[in-house]
Amino acid sequence: MSIMSRVLAGYRRRPSGRVLACAAVLLGSTTCGAGTGPGEDSGNNEPPGFTPLTEHPFNTITNSDSGALGQWSSNGGMFAIVNDRTAPRSAPNVGQFTYPAGFHAGSAPGSIESDNLSNVTQLYLSFWMKLSSNFQGEGSNTNKVLFVWLSGHPAVFLSNEGSGTGAPLMPTVRYQGSVDSREYFYQNVGTSQAMTRGQWRRWEVVLLANTPGQANGVIRWWIDGRKVGEYTDVRFRSAADPWQWVFLQPIWGGVSGTVASTQYLWIDHLYVSGHS
Repeated sequence: MSIMSRVLAGYRRRPSGRVLACAAVLLGSTTCGAGTGPGEDSGNNEPPGFTPLTEHPFNTITNSDSGALGQWSSNGGMFAIVNDRTAPRSAPNVGQFTYPAGFHAGSAPGSIESDNLSNVTQLYLSFWMKLSSNFQGEGSNTNKVLFVWLSGHPAVFLSNEGSGTGAPLMPTVRYQGSVDSREYFYQNVGTSQAMTRGQWRRWEVVLLANTPGQANGVIRWWIDGRKVGEYTDVRFRSAADPWQWVFLQPIWGGVSGTVASTQYLWIDHLYVSGHS
């Protein structure tokens, strides 16, 4: 069945390849399943008609994906492929980022770069992640995960906001640019969801670039299928530039903190799709 046929029939295909019945409109809010528990695949919020751009099951360090270019950096071995049979999507292989004791804020244990997003102005991101039970949020409250570039700079990034080992780390969308005056887009829908340490949880994010000169850009995101944030008045850009690159680059904190004891961040199955 063609993509258009699936859309007209009210069906969408999950990144896992299974088909889920769900009525939706391209720019509308779509939720197929309300979510049931941490890390559980309670549905898929990829808008219909989006074209897959890249998909990383983390089977190897070298990017074998043919849908986009990729530059991998293991940063001296701090990024590696390891086995975790509890991974929700692509078990047993997952990507492991290691922050050794003494790791200084302001850098990442490794990175994955996905180029050539095919001139899309609408973007969908999906991945599962898990933080080690001792994961220490940096003192700035900023614990970056992934960046999306626009107009030649990393305009949007995802962050688990919070510090220390006891306070919750809250999935937040951040903007770093000069077009919109806001930097933080906090959860504002439903029940707040933390990135619970020691458990797999799924991020899904939709980014719709604004019409230049208008405040009509959209940010929507879900944790384990639960919508937790929606903003429909965002100014991402001032010119008609498409989304450029996606960087999985979990930079820890600002510039001054130090990791007290070795901690880990795991990623299972990064999927990116888009629409012009």
